[in-house]
Amino acid sequence: METWSWLIILTIIVCFIIIIAGIHRTYYNIQVIKRSFEDKKNLIADMNWVKKHPKLALEYQQEIASKEKYEQQILERENTQHKIEELIKEKWIEVEQFFGDDCIYSPVSNTTCMVRKNNDLIIVGRRNPCIPVEEYEQLKQTQAFDLFHVKKICCIENIIYFRKQGEIQYTTNISGGGGKGGGVNVGGAVAGGILFGAAGAIVGAQAGTETFIDPVESTTVKHDTRKTIFQYNDENQKIVTIEWPIDFFALLMKVIPEKEYDYLQLHKKNEPTNASNNLVDTMKQYKELLDSGVITLEEFETKKKQLLGL
Repeated sequence: METWSWLIILTIIVCFIIIIAGIHRTYYNIQVIKRSFEDKKNLIADMNWVKKHPKLALEYQQEIASKEKYEQQILERENTQHKIEELIKEKWIEVEQFFGDDCIYSPVSNTTCMVRKNNDLIIVGRRNPCIPVEEYEQLKQTQAFDLFHVKKICCIENIIYFRKQGEIQYTTNISGGGGKGGGVNVGGAVAGGILFGAAGAIVGAQAGTETFIDPVESTTVKHDTRKTIFQYNDENQKIVTIEWPIDFFALLMKVIPEKEYDYLQLHKKNEPTNASNNLVDTMKQYKELLDSGVITLEEFETKKKQLLGL
């Protein structure tokens, strides 16, 4: 056998060995990746396994140490964030004490609230809603009113109304349902007709004309356009309109429920007009004259019909 033939055979054998080694290594890597964190910790604790796989054991040790360090950092940040929230609550108590026990307030979130103090509507919020954990030590030295901002919106008597506006709508998007295939396979019909006659032509015409329909999928999308409309008269008696998130509506219902739009409209309808008040007062006067004998019953009835337009 010639030399080049042996070289080809040798090359094939070497390539085969390399392929087998690659497959084995890939399988080994997959098994390593599939091992859970707890499995790796258990393997590290097994000294016999460590002696057999020193390189892999070192990799596991480094991975475990890195993950444990990361988890410890996350835990410390969470604990510090909790301390920040507790500290903010303590600072808020100082703000409450400033406003006094007679104030009515309702938190919108952990960053904003409103206060009804005497005849004023006041909004109070955190200057920095997201405080980094690195600023915890500095935060402990911060005064309460440096942490919160207090702003008077207007006097209660200058509030015109507040109400909801907008709605929640849902739209459904449908996709899929399209298809491909179908029709008549002319070539198949001719070949089938030549070989098997009419029946073969029919079968050949249908061959290769399968129809594939894409699955129909639908997704529902929520559109929330709701908001809170707040109107009041400023110092120059100019109407000012403010738009707030919808969450503010529940807040205002607790702080100033008497200024809600529907409530005002209902009580406006129930309030008697000045003309009605005058009519009632006049009727009472004539009734008193009748009871005292100044006018007769006939005169009283006549005046009553005149007042009532009968």
